[in-house]
Amino acid sequence: MKTPLPLLAAALVAGFLSSCASPSTPQTRIAKNPATFQSLPQKQQALVEQGKISQGMNKEAVLIAWGRPGDITKGETNGVPYERWTWFSLRPVVTQTIGMRFGYGGPRYCSPYSRHGRRGMWGNDFGYSGTDIDYVSVPARRVDFRS
Repeated sequence: MKTPLPLLAAALVAGFLSSCASPSTPQTRIAKNPATFQSLPQKQQALVEQGKISQGMNKEAVLIAWGRPGDITKGETNGVPYERWTWFSLRPVVTQTIGMRFGYGGPRYCSPYSRHGRRGMWGNDFGYSGTDIDYVSVPARRVDFRS
């Protein structure tokens, strides 16, 4: 028996939409961990609700306030073990193209004043110049837990 195409398409769309996670906020994390949140002291509860942390908070409180870290590193400093949690954000990096192109036949200088110009020998794909924006992951927050 064949599955009708509209039914298959609807099932795929429903699966995709259900896989999209809602944004993680302190409120959504509190709702998922009410017992842990209620076990925190009153001052820490107020900070966690605002997405803030303070010295002396345990891992569970930080996890509710800031969410899962992007990286966890364990180590030791002066004989004292620690666990470092790091959160990352994306930072835009803007680069300007100054005319060096790698295309058919290797690198060549391409400018509007050259013999081939921007569209001549290489065509549109290889004659691109301008501004490129890439995003790099950079550490944004860090917390150290010491024994």
